[in-house]
Amino acid sequence: MNVSTEKLADGQVSLAIEVDPKQVELFRQRAYKRLVQRFNIPGFRKGKAPMAIVERHLGKEVLQQEAIDLLVPEVTNEAIKEQGLDAIDVSDVEVDQEEPLILKAIVSLRPIVDLGDYKSLRMERASVSVDEAEVDKEMEALRQRYAVQEPVDRPVQWGDIVRADLSGTVDGRPVFSEEDTQFRLHEDQTLMVPGLAEKLIGLKKGESNQFSITLPDDFRRNLAGKECECSALIHEVKEEKLPELNDGFAREVGEGFSDLKALRERVNDNLKQDLEAEANSAFSNSIVENLVDTAQMEYPELLVEQEIDRLLQDQTSSSGQADVERYVEQLGKTQEELRGDLRPEAERRVRRTLVLSKVAELEGIAITHEDIDEEIDRIAMSAGAQGEQIKMLFGSQAGHDAIGRTLLSRKTLDALVAVATGQAETGAAEAAAAAAEEPTQAEVETTKRRTRRKSPETTEVGETS
Repeated sequence: MNVSTEKLADGQVSLAIEVDPKQVELFRQRAYKRLVQRFNIPGFRKGKAPMAIVERHLGKEVLQQEAIDLLVPEVTNEAIKEQGLDAIDVSDVEVDQEEPLILKAIVSLRPIVDLGDYKSLRMERASVSVDEAEVDKEMEALRQRYAVQEPVDRPVQWGDIVRADLSGTVDGRPVFSEEDTQFRLHEDQTLMVPGLAEKLIGLKKGESNQFSITLPDDFRRNLAGKECECSALIHEVKEEKLPELNDGFAREVGEGFSDLKALRERVNDNLKQDLEAEANSAFSNSIVENLVDTAQMEYPELLVEQEIDRLLQDQTSSSGQADVERYVEQLGKTQEELRGDLRPEAERRVRRTLVLSKVAELEGIAITHEDIDEEIDRIAMSAGAQGEQIKMLFGSQAGHDAIGRTLLSRKTLDALVAVATGQAETGAAEAAAAAAEEPTQAEVETTKRRTRRKSPETTEVGETS
């Protein structure tokens, strides 16, 4: 077997494999043994017809194709091994010439990633502070959460909670119909159709109203600009009573707080924790993006295509569809157009994954089964009553793999943050200093001997006096 290689762009190699005629004949023999068991040849018991008869009966092309089908994977793998290629996929294998038999194949190689001197990377994390206005906003949200809705005997106003029957038709066909439905009236939100909410202002409990609304030109295509005949019957009007922001309110919130100041401090702390988490996430992402931009990478197009497949499948599932082709059709695009739209994001994800994988490799980061089990237990405990369901959800191999990927990514990002902030260097220096301070085994033994000489009455464990 003679093999020649040609390096292609994007981490691929083209192989030209000339197969020795003797090797081809061996595969023809194997092909004959399979075919003779599969077909009935007139005048012979099944499996007993000679090779020449089988070839004449089925045709030379059938025997040749069967031999090639058997030959291609074995010969290609042998050629890859002979050339010392670190392959992750083989595609586009074809017969370039029949006599002598020459195969051509495209081999995708394992990605090559060079992070350069990533240990010298230094970046500064942004500091965070809580704006008092945000605390005020959160305190107001708490008031809203503990508000009481009370029925009122007055006309409907903005902000009220209304229970009503609503319906609307266009050209006699129903557009919406809701019985005994409850909703809040907001000035900046559309109710059913534009203009409907405004028609309810001023109505009282038990009152009804019939009216016509001209639908805007940018409404649904088949209804734009048409007259919508509407009716409304008000069953109940309620207004929201907000509690006073005082010490009494603070004692009612959550687990209870001693006074309003303590509640406000907790709100401030929670907001700060959220901002810290956002800042940490943004910081670690900026580190990765920095490495992605500066790293030298060579990877096969195959990885990008696979990531596009995943993105397309995710979008299809998120839309509630099961069939990718139907989803693409609904978007009014071809698959080629949509795949082109997804390509930049797929390439970004591939490069990011390769960077994180290389960092994990260089830092010696690995996840054990024990790590995964501990993480599942932690998640289950935090889920309370749903803990057992969580354990069942992650009990499968796919669930374990998902947790493993999350943990690996988390540990890798932590390692990068330690590098970028100089903590890794400090930690290494402290470890070296601690190691230097520890006595060697020879020093320990010398100390023991000196101690025994100075204190003859002392008895070592395992010795007799």
